[in-house]
Amino acid sequence: MTDPGTSRRRFLAGAAAAAVPIALAPLKPWRTLYEVTGAQGPAARLAGVLRPRRGARLLGRRALVALEGPSSRELTAQVVATLPGGTKALAGASDDKLRGLLARSSHDDFAAERTVRCGGWVLSATEARLCALAALDERRRA
Repeated sequence: MTDPGTSRRRFLAGAAAAAVPIALAPLKPWRTLYEVTGAQGPAARLAGVLRPRRGARLLGRRALVALEGPSSRELTAQVVATLPGGTKALAGASDDKLRGLLARSSHDDFAAERTVRCGGWVLSATEARLCALAALDERRRA
């Protein structure tokens, strides 16, 4: 016997609502939500936009020496400070948009002669910091 306060319609709606998460479990839709909402930290996000990653990591090892070994937190703060919109730009921008913002920052560095020499290359300060972040991210994962 059912509770007089529970109608058949309410029972079916409750059963359907309970069945949705069970039915979606094999699809793992929360994984996409986790990835889209910034599951990685800001340093990993910045390092992750570089292509090719292997080259960025190799150059990043030299950039770390040229920059005198700053921490991941320091490098991230320095790069984010150059982005229009700062932290909000980092959190809200797609990878392509973020690459565009970083390219603009790099261009501004060259215009202001903020460059770093490492491994025979002349990089903008932003590029050097990004490569250094890639090298630090590699160390962290190892």
